[in-house]
Amino acid sequence: MSIYSNSFKPILYLAMCLLAVACSKSKDDTDFLVNDSSLIQGKWHMIYKDGHRALPVNYEKGDVVWVFDNDSLSMTYKNDNSNTKFSYAIDNSLATPRLIVNNYEYGEVVLLSQDSMKIKEAQNLGCGGNYIFIR
Repeated sequence: MSIYSNSFKPILYLAMCLLAVACSKSKDDTDFLVNDSSLIQGKWHMIYKDGHRALPVNYEKGDVVWVFDNDSLSMTYKNDNSNTKFSYAIDNSLATPRLIVNNYEYGEVVLLSQDSMKIKEAQNLGCGGNYIFIR
């Protein structure tokens, strides 16, 4: 009879339970998917973006500004003084609501707080990145 057979089973079981709890993904109670475009109306400053194939980029507040106004989305980029307008909507017909920009699925919009949101880019758009915005 091995010393490991009976004495280590409870320790191994406890270690596996602790590992499962420690590695489980928890969702903050304040995070929720946006299913109504009125929740994102107004000016948002992109402060961060990343992607599977792209290096993470941090932006200063004001460098990249998105303005959601009724059914119009205006994107302004400070570096090149461009201002581009698109149509947008929130599509609730899918399992999770999606941001639709110019009739293309852009991704999930998650409100992190009243003044911050994350857009999780749809995989079909390329990198499947994340965009973080603050008001």
